[in-house]
Amino acid sequence: MEPRKKFFVPVCLYPHTKYRTRDGLEALFEKYSFAENQHVMVVADRLLALDRIVTGRYALPKNVYLKARKEAEQVMKLIRRTAKSHGSAGNAQIYFWDEMADREDYKTFSARMLNEIENSEAFSGHINKFVDTRINRFGSNATPDRSRDAEYEYIVSEVMMSVFCTEQFGYSTEIWERPIPKDAPDPLRILYADFPQLVEKVTGKPVERSLTFLFDEPAHSADLSDSEDKNLS
Repeated sequence: MEPRKKFFVPVCLYPHTKYRTRDGLEALFEKYSFAENQHVMVVADRLLALDRIVTGRYALPKNVYLKARKEAEQVMKLIRRTAKSHGSAGNAQIYFWDEMADREDYKTFSARMLNEIENSEAFSGHINKFVDTRINRFGSNATPDRSRDAEYEYIVSEVMMSVFCTEQFGYSTEIWERPIPKDAPDPLRILYADFPQLVEKVTGKPVERSLTFLFDEPAHSADLSDSEDKNLS
């Protein structure tokens, strides 16, 4: 009998993502046979909030995380209904972003990973370049320091969650909705292409992560940001 595969799915919450729709989730569950294969899904409500801080599209900063969580709760309900209809609930671990980040094993891992990132002048240089690119394109001129801090947290958190779930937690195949456009920052590609030893130092073993895509056509750059959402409160 073929061993079950183990998938990690970061569930983005941008307005144009198919993960906000039943059809998109049906495609995900069917393509990767979630009824037979184990999977961990992390709903990226914190990243959505950070992106909105970057762009300055919120009325009150204290509300940005609450609004993102409310939207994530709706997506979480849709995920659970889809899992039930596919008979895959028993194979799933589903988290909000901060739920996963609050696990003790994640805290231990992320402290080591962050230390290695910040001590690698070359890799941290790539991250800072990505941050500058995003801030120049989408950042709020009204609160530039806050925007930059949020973008840095966004990128570093995205990297650490991916490495933790694929390398440490054991869900080695990561599923992205679509390939990233050529003009969009991709620190994970840089990490695994040029700095695999950084990952290996943190995990103590050779890298195992592989990447696959639900849809083959790349997303538009604008779809990777919430900057077009006009209805934030």
